[in-house]
Amino acid sequence: MDDKKIIDDRISTKLSDVNNLNVSEIRSHIIVTINQFEYYCSLILLSYFEPKKDKEYDFVKVLLNGSIIGFGGKVKLLRSLSIIDEDEFSRLMQLANIRNGFAHSLHFETLNEDNNMENGEITTKLQHSLEILSNKGEIELKNMKEWFEIFMEKSDYFLYWLPQVYEDYRINGEIRKVNKQDNYRIHK
Repeated sequence: MDDKKIIDDRISTKLSDVNNLNVSEIRSHIIVTINQFEYYCSLILLSYFEPKKDKEYDFVKVLLNGSIIGFGGKVKLLRSLSIIDEDEFSRLMQLANIRNGFAHSLHFETLNEDNNMENGEITTKLQHSLEILSNKGEIELKNMKEWFEIFMEKSDYFLYWLPQVYEDYRINGEIRKVNKQDNYRIHK
């Protein structure tokens, strides 16, 4: 039998240089990362509730569909069931907020002058920003680079632990409950 060669003309999905992404790549990376987190939240909830085999598809594809129970709702369920602790809940909700900002806000470029006190030079920097509606109902301008750095810093923890919680279930047959004082996961 002949080996078939598969040619993939798509753009690479590998993240090659996190420090050198363009605006579109940053937005895409954040959205895809949260989609991965939401997928694992769905698997964890599926494992926790253990619906009958003939209802698993409906449970995941219908009940846990993002248009019915979004990422924030799934995170709230995980917290209510003590599958994640208060700190993890807060961090995941902050990541969801950043994702929403990148997904739904317009991108602005502004020129900012910076006075160098040492040599008296004035430099102009191009800053990429998003207009975000804060929790207080006020419009805030967020620096995209700074927000992306916060996202990357806080998401690393969950890139490891969300799949691990699900794997632990597959190996041990149970979802371990946690609280802020007693969480077996190591926080960075």
